[in-house]
Amino acid sequence: MKRVAALVTSLSVALSACGTSPHVPEVQAGLSGSAALASQAVPGCAAANLAQGKTVTASSTENATSLAARFAVDGDAGTRWASQASDAQWLQVDLGSTQNICGVTLQWEAAYAKTFQLEVSNDGTTWTPASGVVNGTGGTQNVSVTGTGRYIRMTGLTRATGYGYSLFEFQVFGSAAAGTTCTTTNVAQGKTVTASSTENATTLAARFAVDGDAGTRWASQASDAQWLQVDLGSIQNICGVTLQWEAAYAKTFQLEVSNDGTTWTPASGVVNGTGGTQNVSVSASGRYIRMTGLTRATGYGYSLYEFKVFTAGGTGSTLPGGPTVKISGNKRAYASTTQDRGADPAYAIDGNLGTRWSSGSSAKAWLMLDLGAAARIDRVELDWERAWSSRYTLEVSNDRQNWTAVGGVQTNPRVQDGVTSTPPASEYHDTVALNLTQPYRYVRINSTERGWSAGDGSQYGISLYEFAVYGAGGQDNPAVIGGPPAPTGNTWALKWQDEFDSAATPLKVDGNRWNYELGDGCAKGLCGWGNGERQYYTDSLSNVALQNGLLNITARKNDQGHPYTSGRITTAGKYQFTYGRVAARIRMQMPATAAGAKDGAVGVWGAFWMLGFDVDDPYVGWPNAGETDIFENIGYSWWYSSSLHGPGYSGGGSIGESYNKQDTASGIALNGHPDFKTTDWHTYQAQWDADQIVFSIDDVPYRTVSRAETEQRGYWVFNRPNYIILNVAYDGAYPAAYRNNAQNFTGARTADGLAQLAENNFPHTMQVDWVRVYQRQ
Repeated sequence: MKRVAALVTSLSVALSACGTSPHVPEVQAGLSGSAALASQAVPGCAAANLAQGKTVTASSTENATSLAARFAVDGDAGTRWASQASDAQWLQVDLGSTQNICGVTLQWEAAYAKTFQLEVSNDGTTWTPASGVVNGTGGTQNVSVTGTGRYIRMTGLTRATGYGYSLFEFQVFGSAAAGTTCTTTNVAQGKTVTASSTENATTLAARFAVDGDAGTRWASQASDAQWLQVDLGSIQNICGVTLQWEAAYAKTFQLEVSNDGTTWTPASGVVNGTGGTQNVSVSASGRYIRMTGLTRATGYGYSLYEFKVFTAGGTGSTLPGGPTVKISGNKRAYASTTQDRGADPAYAIDGNLGTRWSSGSSAKAWLMLDLGAAARIDRVELDWERAWSSRYTLEVSNDRQNWTAVGGVQTNPRVQDGVTSTPPASEYHDTVALNLTQPYRYVRINSTERGWSAGDGSQYGISLYEFAVYGAGGQDNPAVIGGPPAPTGNTWALKWQDEFDSAATPLKVDGNRWNYELGDGCAKGLCGWGNGERQYYTDSLSNVALQNGLLNITARKNDQGHPYTSGRITTAGKYQFTYGRVAARIRMQMPATAAGAKDGAVGVWGAFWMLGFDVDDPYVGWPNAGETDIFENIGYSWWYSSSLHGPGYSGGGSIGESYNKQDTASGIALNGHPDFKTTDWHTYQAQWDADQIVFSIDDVPYRTVSRAETEQRGYWVFNRPNYIILNVAYDGAYPAAYRNNAQNFTGARTADGLAQLAENNFPHTMQVDWVRVYQRQ
């Protein structure tokens, strides 16, 4: 399926936390699972672990991937932090706001500290002892402390083994310092709310969970993995949540927060549901809060009369403490334009003055850096290539929508405003000193005028060797230039599957594997799903159903109050993968025309395809995220197509091929089997490797698209996680274009002699026997 517009999402970010609510009773949040871990509260302290999910740093790590500092505060007893093998090592947690700390629990691996000390700080620089020198015991060790601060640090003094120090978990207990108590105002009421599903989109919609009316409610579909998410509109210090359950409550659930609606941090452990009115104390900060149901208490889904959120006031704008260091490395960079694949935005933050980002030839261009979390930004240094900017603004934001100018070069000839500039013979090094009073996640340079042109009069855009940001805070989230290497083994292992096992009674799809896409696309700014399609997607069993061991996706006419309905399911956020073989066994059900040929579904658009995981990020979007169409059929029984869409090769310019039944009278370049019919069962597959994608039917390859071929037109973007989509659309740009119609397909006639079209032959069904993903071992 084609996408022709990017989605717009309002994002806002900051890091902070709030204290224990005085009016919301504490709930013991014990984790479940094979690596489960319950908070080991120190006697006399509140039970909530203030450190879980917070920003953590360490003096060193034995392995930055598998033994990183973050594993000491992730709530998982199966992961751990391990330092290098020397005595003077430390682990430090930023609790997000000032806390009265009364206890610490250290869950040591065998490499424990023989002696250590605990310290607190308000700025991450000046430290005060919260304990004396503690004799380590190994195992689980509870330490009572007295201290107030935003930061807490464990400093290992002497090791008990020849290894370094290693902690499964570092838990901190206490309460908010004075001035940060919970308010009694429900900040969720009336806010924008979304949900993974709804039992009835009219009477049990998500909005009823935040309408302040205890007589209305939200109810999900009847499967375990379901969620309800509220956009609070701005960053809030969240300290309590009240859930007013209907009888269909959660046996276990988790609360999470996010600053951008994409990256989530636990605000609680796994909570044991009680039903009725349940109060949960949390200490977290974010614009978004989500309740994820893990296990149901009944055979129904989850149902809430009200989901209330309470805050400690403030907007989470405390500046991160600590020394000024370079914080732009291991982050993600985005640009308005890029000259070519060798000038990727990531090269401007890789610390290498031998690589660079370069825009296209336009005089106007921007380069944006995502610091991963709100950060204190002290200064920015720009190393220009000779294609420098003579006018630019340095801007900061927490939502990528609203930008504040904080410096830059505003005049030409080049007179700097707050910029210290060192001009070599043909390049500039600019230093922009800042004194910001709140943290920001995003920083960008917005250029409006280029400062150099070639001697022959040709014009270039702008180019930066390095876009370096200095300060404190942020969170690493590196983009891998060129993508990860693909495994090279010759053995393929089944990694994910859905066999669509079912009996005669129609069932919903597995909510642990699939999401339903709903509506006509207008809610996402893609009316007609960006292609002029006419169907309205639903989660009704009449459109998407498991029955007799098959998935049936059915397009219907004059159904459920809409001219056309159908179904679309995706694995977005539930299963995403990079590289492998992805295959599905599919057949199209097509009614015969009056002439007897099974082409009475012409204009119905069935598809098995994939999209890049970040396609809905407005700074990535389509086609930059990449699209892989494994199987597309627009109603012909003798034809289907496979193709790739990316930057420089999208829409009608995609790279791929159609597979056709051999028929010399058609005048089309033919490559198919003489007996091929889409109305028969076939296995459609894409084998996705680091440098090529091979499309095949029934294990016989018929088209290979290589990285080199895409780079003749644009960029190879198929090196990032993708998710799977199955859907049936009706009408739209692709069927119309194939039939040489500029407008919608419906009612079109061409010279092929078809007596009837899909319009006269509803319903239309795509059947799927199974979907499987294999990866190399």
